[in-house]
Amino acid sequence: MEETRQAIALRYDPLRGDAPVITAQGTALLAQRIETMARSAEFPSIATPASPRS
Repeated sequence: MEETRQAIALRYDPLRGDAPVITAQGTALLAQRIETMARSAEFPSIATPASPRS
């Protein structure tokens, strides 16, 4: 099974709520673009291994 790259961008403002909010999400090329933009803005990034799908 082929792995598909996935990415999300979160915004967290403790004054506006208790939980982070998803501001962008994408797969494949869009995921790469989200990661590139995060790196260029020097935002922290967390990579996790792909989980098996049934």
